[in-house]
Amino acid sequence: MSSPYQYPSSGADQTGPGPDTDRSLAEAVEARRRLTEGVAYVYVPTQPATETTGPRQVNFELRRLEDGTAGLPVFTELELLVAQLGEFQPWERIAVLELLIQISAARIPVVVNPVVQDGADRWTAAGIDAWSRSDR
Repeated sequence: MSSPYQYPSSGADQTGPGPDTDRSLAEAVEARRRLTEGVAYVYVPTQPATETTGPRQVNFELRRLEDGTAGLPVFTELELLVAQLGEFQPWERIAVLELLIQISAARIPVVVNPVVQDGADRWTAAGIDAWSRSDR
């Protein structure tokens, strides 16, 4: 699969020591949540989730675009993602504004509802199982 772009799912892995830091982080997470209330969501392909006791790290899965560059496909409906990338494709539902915040610094091209080429990589049940057992 293509290289992922990593982002913290809630910012929770950016905590520092002490209750003031925890409170500040909680306030920042709440402010971001309020920012995304009532906005549109998209479905983004990700790498399989890993079991962790800490904050969950989500890895966007970039795909090769027609011009050969890497881009992030986003889908307005889950059914469109499944139709293009297959039933085993891991995905994340994310607010459009949150997605823009996460990828803006990386300047990643975004393609909405792309048609994926027939020979493109697609996850399988066996591939996800192997991924979960690997050291990555």
